[in-house]
Amino acid sequence: MVDRSNVERRRKRMRLVASGVPALLGTLLVLFGSGQAEGGDKKGHELRGTLVYNPPPSIPDVRPPHDIETHIALMKTTLGYHEELNRRFDLAIPPASFAKLFQIARVGESKVIAVKLIWADRQQGAALVDALMEMHCKKMAAERLKILQEASKNVAQKLEAANKAYDEAVAARDKFLGKHKVIGDPKEMLAATTRRLAGVEETRDKLKAELQVVTLEIAKLKEALAALKAQPDQKAEPEDPQFKQRKREAELAVFAAREDLAAKQARLKAKEAKLPATRKNAADGIIEIRVLKALEEEIADLQREVKATEAVLKIRQQQLNELRPGNAKRNELLSQLSTRQIQQEVVRQQLLSHDEQCKRLSERATELQRLLKDAAPLLARVEQTAQARKQLLQRLTDLLVRLGDVGEVRIASRALPGGAADERKK
Repeated sequence: MVDRSNVERRRKRMRLVASGVPALLGTLLVLFGSGQAEGGDKKGHELRGTLVYNPPPSIPDVRPPHDIETHIALMKTTLGYHEELNRRFDLAIPPASFAKLFQIARVGESKVIAVKLIWADRQQGAALVDALMEMHCKKMAAERLKILQEASKNVAQKLEAANKAYDEAVAARDKFLGKHKVIGDPKEMLAATTRRLAGVEETRDKLKAELQVVTLEIAKLKEALAALKAQPDQKAEPEDPQFKQRKREAELAVFAAREDLAAKQARLKAKEAKLPATRKNAADGIIEIRVLKALEEEIADLQREVKATEAVLKIRQQQLNELRPGNAKRNELLSQLSTRQIQQEVVRQQLLSHDEQCKRLSERATELQRLLKDAAPLLARVEQTAQARKQLLQRLTDLLVRLGDVGEVRIASRALPGGAADERKK
């Protein structure tokens, strides 16, 4: 009696064997039956192509490029390449067996990967090698491109968030500084104020030295005049030409001083008339506080100029009153004295102006230092978000640049017939 189970098992084994025959025959035909090498050799031709490994620089937060050994392993083990080769070239070689036909290795310690294949049909073998290299290059480039695009998208989102954080930090800083009537960067304002204070102090020191010199000269001129006054005046005609010339010059100087004083007083009056409305507008927030400060400083400067001009007019008037005919030396000393006294008054007023400027600038610097201390957290936040935004923008720029060059490996040389395998061995 026949055992039906044994019969079925035998039939299954026969079907499995039969199904493997085409693949086996395809392999055998490729290896031994697709042609003969020159000289009658049946092993086939050795076809060789090369890839050069030239990875792009690493970028933070992005998977680094594969190393050269990984590329070699991928070419050996990615069976999808060999499935595609079967499809393109109408072959029926099992992918795992097909992969073993290719010899893929690094050339010494170089960055070159050699891809070799022994194939009966020289033209087809070269095309197989080239196709394998092309597929790997394109696949790696596509993977790298996708990674960079995803990284660019992520960085762009982070940059958008960083821009928002920066805008919020700036708004918070400006709101705080606005309450203290400060517009702009207080650090820069403090630096500018400190530089200006140093310049004003330097000029003030020069004015002090000049004032000392002029005061000493005035004392000497007064001593000389006192000595001349002790001597009797020489008799001279009132129509003395030299006396008349000096008197005319002194009268013109008095007239000019009066005109100068009147002009400055008018300017001062006009500026003072604007002060009440300017103060009200500044208090109501219609204008910036610095506009009011500038007007107050301008008024203070004009007040000093008016005072100095009043002193000049007094000196000129005194010189005119003390002119005497017949005493040329005394008149000359009076002229010199009035010139030095005017210079002294001008320097004194300039010195007062610089003293007030130094005081204002020093107070402003102290105020800004205190403000900087109070605003330190807000300023630090602005600086931190600005730096983060700058770094993200640079990273995004780097990524966008890399999108145009995503190849890690490139074909260096395509496969060419290099002679039969046995001829190479000889």
